[in-house]
Amino acid sequence: MDTVKSSRLFWEHSSLIVSRIQTEYSRPMGTITQRELRELFESFRFRAAALLIFLLMLFSAVLYSHRYKAEKETHRELLTSYQEEVSHLTVSRMAMQPHPMVKPPWKLAFLVDGQQQQVPNVYRLPLDYWQEPWLERARTAEGRLPSSEPLDWAFLIRVVLSLVAFILSYDSICGSRQKATLKIILSYPIERWQVLLAKVTALWVALSTPFFCGALGSLVILRFAGNLKLTGAELVKVGEILLLGLWASLFFVAIGVLVSLLSREASRSLVLLTMIWITMVIAIPAASGLLAHQIQPVPSRQEIDQRANEIKREVEEHHGSSGSWRDPKVAAKDGYKAEREAAEIQSERYSRQEAHRRDVLLLQFSQIEIAKNLAAVSPMQLTQDIAERLVGSGSLRDRLFVERAWRHSDPLFAYAREMDRLDPESPGLFFFPDYMSGKKPSEPPPLFQFEEISVSSGLLKARGRVLLFGLATLFFTALIFILFANHPIG
Repeated sequence: MDTVKSSRLFWEHSSLIVSRIQTEYSRPMGTITQRELRELFESFRFRAAALLIFLLMLFSAVLYSHRYKAEKETHRELLTSYQEEVSHLTVSRMAMQPHPMVKPPWKLAFLVDGQQQQVPNVYRLPLDYWQEPWLERARTAEGRLPSSEPLDWAFLIRVVLSLVAFILSYDSICGSRQKATLKIILSYPIERWQVLLAKVTALWVALSTPFFCGALGSLVILRFAGNLKLTGAELVKVGEILLLGLWASLFFVAIGVLVSLLSREASRSLVLLTMIWITMVIAIPAASGLLAHQIQPVPSRQEIDQRANEIKREVEEHHGSSGSWRDPKVAAKDGYKAEREAAEIQSERYSRQEAHRRDVLLLQFSQIEIAKNLAAVSPMQLTQDIAERLVGSGSLRDRLFVERAWRHSDPLFAYAREMDRLDPESPGLFFFPDYMSGKKPSEPPPLFQFEEISVSSGLLKARGRVLLFGLATLFFTALIFILFANHPIG
């Protein structure tokens, strides 16, 4: 009984302490937060900024729903046209047909476009050794955004939210100091950290509200106007970018409050934040690209062709010739002996040249990754990189597409060999059209399949960047609280 009574007294005492803490801390903080929010909501800059964010997100949804429809139609036409073409070809002619491997339309482009409207989305692979594969962009007559800069959620977070955060917070401390309202507030029995937390909370709510409402409006437009049906995994990715936007809003507010705290005048704070924004959004990404070109140079087209010619000469010098080709009827008399030797030489030449072409493409991806790593010193670019990794866009999606296209080349070559093997009259010289089967294949070639990055894979790729952004957020948040607690207010 004593134990039960003691426990009851302990919990009653604890409840009284918690109630007193809530009364002493929550109520003053709530009052200050409400006051700050009221001032923000009544200001012209907030209303203008909120309307801008909301309208941009709705406009983005309209553009991307239109573009997705156009890209879906282009994708369907490409596959239909290809299937119709190969249905009339012989095995021999099919070797000369460029087989397209098409990157599907990017359904989540409204989240993070990653320049997907500009980079190649078709990899064409001829099966004969006299042509080389190539990447190209299958463009649509409509559906492309009118600007080179994609108006996606990542752009709004990186550029618009950061700018609005600075506009709303540039005078949050120095402005209150100049008006003497901060001194009056601190004259009451209230902790400094409560005042600062109330200001940060109000600014964060003011910045996050139009972004959150715009995100919901965008999803409604995409679903009903754009007929964009998202799977469960895709909805999870939408949630991740939404959370990233709310997190980034807090970070940008913290930077704005920090500069306002260290500035004596609101005008100086605004000028400094403007310089910071220009540096982080424009200067650092541009400089990162230039540095990446120096750190990881990529051969020019002329250098690539020069190396391909060198490979050809090396192979021919090793074998003593490039091989000889005769009329198939003449060559059949001795079992295509000379042609088989020539086929081996050209197969080796093609394999080495193709390996070189792939190495160059991997160098390009490496250069892009270096540029992103360098640009990650900018919080704005860091949020862009996190978004691309979480969703699976940008260079990650480009590289995945190319690598899967390379892997698909093996079953394509195997298919052609099998179709040719089924013809007993074929010389079987791969892959030289005049020396392969002249009959139609018994089945169509395998189609290219592309799978987007999964949620778990995206989280794994983004974990390092998320940790870095988390540490930066903790650092700047702690810094403003420490400085505010010890900064003279007068």
